[in-house]
Amino acid sequence: MCRKSKQTKIIKYRNIFFYLLFGVVFCINTPLLSQLSTIHYLPPMYGRDDGILHRHFILVSNPNPNQSANVLIMDGAGNILFEEEVLNQGTFKAFLGEGAAANGVINSDQLNTVISSEDNLIVQSDIPVYVQIRHTVSQETLDNPDRHLHGLITSSKGDWAIGSRFRTGFGYSSNSSLDNNVSPNGRSDFISVMATEDGTTVTFSDLHNRVNLGGVLNTPNVFDVELQAGETYTIAHFPNTDASNLSLNGALVTGSNPIVVNCGSWALDHSPFDNPDRSQREIAAEQIIPMERLDTEYVVMNVDGVE
Repeated sequence: MCRKSKQTKIIKYRNIFFYLLFGVVFCINTPLLSQLSTIHYLPPMYGRDDGILHRHFILVSNPNPNQSANVLIMDGAGNILFEEEVLNQGTFKAFLGEGAAANGVINSDQLNTVISSEDNLIVQSDIPVYVQIRHTVSQETLDNPDRHLHGLITSSKGDWAIGSRFRTGFGYSSNSSLDNNVSPNGRSDFISVMATEDGTTVTFSDLHNRVNLGGVLNTPNVFDVELQAGETYTIAHFPNTDASNLSLNGALVTGSNPIVVNCGSWALDHSPFDNPDRSQREIAAEQIIPMERLDTEYVVMNVDGVE
């Protein structure tokens, strides 16, 4: 959730940001185009707090100025969910459902289980397109019938997301209650993996001893899962104290064949320092790129949730 910065700071940093962005666009043009692809693999998202599992959408954008894109949105078993012609410089938006019943979202019973069909999404196109997942949590009021309290926007990395070795990362939660629990009302960190080829062995390793998968302690440090093409496997850690916060950070995920990995945090709690008992309930998830795609130069921006 973003908060407005002071107007003076907006003015002060606007020009700096513009020149940084200008430089990034022209210096690293190829990575910026990495999200433009004819194939997109989308492992499911997971959040254990039903209170902030609401509406799930997929958007397919065609930036080509002259040609329409013929797009198929399928589940992991190859069943067609949507078939659409996306006009040149147009966008197709599809509603995937609400709550854990939506395509692309799983519930707690589906953790630590091989998922083979409806919750795994694959997008194919005859020309390169952008694909984005959006999740909105709304609270209707008389003045604003479509008031968005929380939101998630995750961009598919296309074929740049495909790799064999990944390190995961998650959001930080501050104390959210007087009993020193971290997000006691449903915080979860998840890793979701999709295989792109049959006979793929996925290995989860470098798991901290404070990790509890789905609330179960004594998680092994290393374990393997066998997947076929289009199948996924999702694990989740439930932080319940400061000591277990970020325990899943840095976990290693590898595949014997190319895989795609989504990871993130649902019900993050970055409470204001002047009100430590106020829950903010943020959502943050991303499709990460494999380690072989990592580089040495990055642009860092202030996103501390305060300004």
